[in-house]
Amino acid sequence: MPHIGSRIVSLTLCGDNSSTPGQLTLFLSRFWSLGTIFIKLQSFTLIDFIKMDVQLLLPKLLMLTHLRCLSIGEYKRLMPFTINTNELFNEDVILPISLRSLAFPYEISNEWIQTSSTKESFVEQLHAHFIHMNSLPFLLQKFPYLKHLTAVLVDVNNDNLQMENVLQASVKFHALRYLNVNIMQQVSRRSLFSKDVQRIIF
Repeated sequence: MPHIGSRIVSLTLCGDNSSTPGQLTLFLSRFWSLGTIFIKLQSFTLIDFIKMDVQLLLPKLLMLTHLRCLSIGEYKRLMPFTINTNELFNEDVILPISLRSLAFPYEISNEWIQTSSTKESFVEQLHAHFIHMNSLPFLLQKFPYLKHLTAVLVDVNNDNLQMENVLQASVKFHALRYLNVNIMQQVSRRSLFSKDVQRIIF
């Protein structure tokens, strides 16, 4: 691997929630300095993760100065599926500024917006696992170049007209063109489920 690392542009690894637990830990123990080995890495994917896997990986990501795509979790498979909120990040996370596509297990709330140190992001495609509806306008301010957003929305008022007004106000002066959302219908303390899937294209 050290001999070909400089030519690798994409990596996919499994976390501890997979059939090969310990893979990520072993990989990082062998290649602890990702930035000096994978100098051309543009895409990194982590599947079947637990939160501890992501916490282990995060300090290494800043070394990857050419990373354009970071995918953590099965973001292409939207609801219905279980979301364990204990596995989500609702705190500030520093990621490479080079990113243009990001899938990250965020729980985005007003608290997340207020504590986030990221003043501006160049991300154009984002999947956030869990967004509180009233935080959507502030999220779009944090990601002014965002064109494609995929997410699960919660705390949505049953008044569809009010929701539509919020969405229109959020994107009126924004680059967003594609919004693919699941709207939560049932809520429990540890896991959240959706009955309905709604897709809105601008």
